[in-house]
Amino acid sequence: MKMKIRSFEILELFCVLYPVCPSYFYIFGLQVKNLIALFTLVAFILLGSGMVAYRMIKSCIPIFIFVVLTGASQLVHFEMKNLVMQCVLWVGLILLASSAINTKEKFYRILDILIFTAAVVGLFGFVEEITHYNVFTLLNTGGATIKYNPLRLGILRIISFTSHAISYCTYCMFILALLLYRLEHVEKGSKKKYIYVGLIVAANAALTLSRIAFVGIFVELLLYLYYSGRKQFIFKMVKYIVILLICLGIGCIFSASLRRYAKLSVYIVGAYFDESYITLLQENGFTDNPGGVGNRVDLYGWVYEEVEDDIWYGKGYTAKFEHVFVNKDGYNQVKSSIEVEWLRTLFRYGIFGLIGEIILLLSVTIKAFCTKEAPENGLGFGKTCLSILLAYIIVFFGVMQNQDVQTFAVIIMLLLAYKQYSGFGIQAPKEELRVEKYETIGTN
Repeated sequence: MKMKIRSFEILELFCVLYPVCPSYFYIFGLQVKNLIALFTLVAFILLGSGMVAYRMIKSCIPIFIFVVLTGASQLVHFEMKNLVMQCVLWVGLILLASSAINTKEKFYRILDILIFTAAVVGLFGFVEEITHYNVFTLLNTGGATIKYNPLRLGILRIISFTSHAISYCTYCMFILALLLYRLEHVEKGSKKKYIYVGLIVAANAALTLSRIAFVGIFVELLLYLYYSGRKQFIFKMVKYIVILLICLGIGCIFSASLRRYAKLSVYIVGAYFDESYITLLQENGFTDNPGGVGNRVDLYGWVYEEVEDDIWYGKGYTAKFEHVFVNKDGYNQVKSSIEVEWLRTLFRYGIFGLIGEIILLLSVTIKAFCTKEAPENGLGFGKTCLSILLAYIIVFFGVMQNQDVQTFAVIIMLLLAYKQYSGFGIQAPKEELRVEKYETIGTN
């Protein structure tokens, strides 16, 4: 008896493992996330799944431009491994995999895999918060130093499989948007399990205490309410928020503890934009990383100073950013991280890489906005992706792209498939939708 392995089953396994694979997980000196992507691409080619990929090429032109511009910088710096893996993921895998998602059932199946995998990750997040032990560190075979942010308001900022709390909250932001879409397109009796997953993911997002990602989630929610025809609910939500703030204000009058937490919360938000709030936090006994701003405003000038001589192609992926500045106490201090994605891209890959990244994000955003939705009830997937992309662009001003890009790549794959098969009114030929040609792997 032969065991048949189909390309879509390979894709399912990819969507379970790749989005949540830590970057510090290595086998034989190779990153496992790259091995997963490479294995999936090779499997698709061997199974003959490339025969329908030509229909996707036109939609993927902005992705090709992104790869070419970034690849030019990588060639200058002889970063051949990064160049190859970028081609594997963005050109080969997205092109072939998006062609394989050719029915609504398969489309929903990939969405459910992402969502329910996030539920398992979320349960590990609760373990991390309670025990201060991250289960994913068991996979740290690369010997990476896993750094945690200091406690904020006495709460551990969980990072899960990522390297930063904001990056993990961005992952949660993606999943929450997909959940809202899925709730619009599932039978009533099945909604309860999605709601439970939503509560787990939302709680994990809250435990990251990541301000800029919270803004992204709020933007997502507003856009979801607007595009799903719930404009009246937005006004109700604003009314309830005002009532909640009034109740909080009354509570602060009678409770010193509540008053202190409310004051610290305001100062923490204010410190993101104005350093004077950092002093107020310190005066109120909040000494652990009170600003958490990472000098994001000053970074624009600092990064330009450091990359000015290599402005076109940047300094390369492995280059270290080390800028010496005089802090407010008059001492020299070294800044060694770039918390703004646009600036990190400029530092690593120069103007060519930055233009490529902007073209990719803008083109996919426009594609999502212009997607003509299929005749389905409720929110369409094009508008769901639009809310994700607008929120993601906002988050890029507060964090550099990390493991969240792995989930982002799968979302782009889903958008391309949705647009090709149902969202834009272009139906693939019937024989391509109904007939799937698979090779057989296995032994008798």
